[in-house]
Amino acid sequence: MATKGKCAICGAEFERPAHNGRSIYCDDCRNRIIRAYEARMDAHSLTRMPNCLICGAPNRSNWKMACCEEHARMLNGILSAARKARNNRLSREYHRKGGKPKETYTPKKKPLCKIDQDAHDAKAAGMSYGQYMALKAQRRDAT
Repeated sequence: MATKGKCAICGAEFERPAHNGRSIYCDDCRNRIIRAYEARMDAHSLTRMPNCLICGAPNRSNWKMACCEEHARMLNGILSAARKARNNRLSREYHRKGGKPKETYTPKKKPLCKIDQDAHDAKAAGMSYGQYMALKAQRRDAT
């Protein structure tokens, strides 16, 4: 059984669906806001919007899409489900394409200092560091 409700944004009366009797926004306002959000995300635009998505007033606040805290809360209520659906859709598309695992960061190897380089060379030659250094000194003295 559908009940009547009044939209908190535009003030128009709308029928609340039977499965969601607590909705406070009409479908027109909800769809308008979600379309604007999707267009913004598809364009990768993270700048402040010139006008509030709720009332259309100039946006001079700290919020990127709303003019005041009350409207920011309203937007969050409307867009939370849209964000979840969008992220799920993108995740499904990514995995359907056989997405590669994210590359892990591997730091570049620093060049070894002289002592470390000598120790590495001694180990590669199958000697201890002391034996390698003695052999190296003999070679240096012979020349």
